[in-house]
Amino acid sequence: MTSKPFKHPLGTIELLDSTNYATWKRQCSRVLKGIKAWRIVLGEEQEPNDPVGFAAAAVAERALYNDYTTRRDQACAIISGCQNNGRPEMTDQRQHVRR
Repeated sequence: MTSKPFKHPLGTIELLDSTNYATWKRQCSRVLKGIKAWRIVLGEEQEPNDPVGFAAAAVAERALYNDYTTRRDQACAIISGCQNNGRPEMTDQRQHVRR
């Protein structure tokens, strides 16, 4: 039985299984780059500090922090959505998004 692919507005991603890693990675990376989360997944972009206070600098830093956490969470949802639920070893893909 063929699994239905994961559909995202930026592209369709085949569900990852033991035979399609190269295709899955190419499709998944295209979508993750489109939402500007690829560097987060690779661990090249680190989470900024969550600022405290209401000074102009803290408000600007909070916007950066919120943007980062939104992109990180979207990446986790995309990677999780691309898992093949028939494979027990693929149940928690969040581990692939470095913090």
